[in-house]
Amino acid sequence: MIMKQAKDLCPTATKKRTELGAWILDLRDQEDVNQFRFDVANYISIPLKQLENRQNELPKGERIICVCDNPSNATLAAQYLLNQGFEKVYYMRRSVVKWLAKGFPVIGDVSKDTEQTSCGCSH
Repeated sequence: MIMKQAKDLCPTATKKRTELGAWILDLRDQEDVNQFRFDVANYISIPLKQLENRQNELPKGERIICVCDNPSNATLAAQYLLNQGFEKVYYMRRSVVKWLAKGFPVIGDVSKDTEQTSCGCSH
């Protein structure tokens, strides 16, 4: 049996998918989310350490894009959700840095996280 692999998205593809109804699953700790969050219509914050107990809060039939400021957490969460029967799961590595580098919308104060780096995608 071949195990499904979650697909990595760049910030531009992520933003386009959220505009079409995809969900952002923010895996950062609540303290970080309180500072700022992604400004998208379908957004949910579940810290990675709570995902197993709270996965039922996620819309199983919808596209879900896992994001985190820890490079491996989004990948781990996406793979976990695929293994739990979620079918439309993606992740954006270094999500916060990439999203901010593109100037995409957030709610809150990003002054501590504004790192002037390229997001690394070609869009």
